Formats: sequence, C-alpha cells, structure tokens
Amino acid sequence: MSSKRPEPLSRTELKKILDSAIKSGAYIETFHARFDHVERQIDLNDVLYGLQRPDWKLGSPPRFDKEFWSWEYTVRTMDLEGSPLTIVISVDSRNKSFEVITRWSES
Repeated sequence: MSSKRPEPLSRTELKKILDSAIKSGAYIETFHARFDHVERQIDLNDVLYGLQRPDWKLGSPPRFDKEFWSWEYTVRTMDLEGSPLTIVISVDSRNKSFEVITRWSES
C-alpha cells in the first residue's frame, strides 16, 4: 500500500468504475447494508439499478477512510420503483471494485 493518500475520483471516473464493477460482478455489500435494515426493503437490485442510472448525483463530498485506505462516496439516485435512494459506497479504484456500506430511501 502506498503511504500517499490517493485523490478522490471525479464523478466521471467514479461512474466508469461503478459501471465496470457492476458488469464484472466486482462488488460486495457489508453485513450492515445487507442485514441490519431489512425493514427498509431496499435490496441489491435497487442499489445496482440506482448506480447504473446515468442521472445519479454525489450527495456530499467524498470522505477518506484511513482504516480501509479508500474513499467513501454518497450517491443520490432512484430505486426500481422510482423512489429517491441514497447509497454510501467505498471504492477500490485500483481493483475497480466497490462495497455497499449502507443505503436508505428518501421517501
């Protein structure tokens, strides 16, 4: 691991990595994202759909996680039913993969 902190990705760079990772299956969900909020009724299909939409927006500035040496991004998008959805992901730009940390509906 490099000791120099990497720069955050631009929206275009992030979109490219997300599209590639989704296509190749290079993504996972944290235990929290998958099981801790089942009552939210947001499954991985909603998340992947939202991340593949061309009109998603970054919800806040990226946050660097020193423990995992990666950038976390908040993405605002829509789910399969067209409801507003917020997704927090951690991106490994070197391996072109991402991890879903959490997600919630804005409605």
